[in-house]
Amino acid sequence: MLKQVLMGATALALTMGVVPAGAATAPAAKSAGKKPAAGKAAAMSTETGPQVAVLETVQGRIVIKFHEADAPKTSANFKKLVREHFYDGTYFHRVIPGFMIQGGDPNTKTGDTYSWGTGGSGQNVKAEFSAVPHKRGIVSMARSNSPDSASSQFFIVVKD
Repeated sequence: MLKQVLMGATALALTMGVVPAGAATAPAAKSAGKKPAAGKAAAMSTETGPQVAVLETVQGRIVIKFHEADAPKTSANFKKLVREHFYDGTYFHRVIPGFMIQGGDPNTKTGDTYSWGTGGSGQNVKAEFSAVPHKRGIVSMARSNSPDSASSQFFIVVKD
């Protein structure tokens, strides 16, 4: 699926929800090339136990597993933003083939592409570095040169 993202477009609309880990295995509905509507994310689960974030894109579904033991504040921030529908209607605005795709910038909801990559939620998360290697499939917070500058932008590693 990530190959399709890289080959298909440089910007993909996101709609996101957090669900119990077992609920994310159903196949994604095809959207015939249409942008997902904002506010149409899966409902936030009230169940206890492991949760995953489900990103619905025009290219298909991406499921994100949280590493809460390694990054509890980052995981909580991501879930909070999902519950607030912060990511709905945003785009993967940065694609580097063979490396990563980046999204989570609220500025991508506007037509001003010059501002894409510069936005955030207005609240930063203190850095939580871990020994988890940045291999294909890992999701990590994007940040500036300051280690405590992560906010809402994230990237998904697409190749080892």
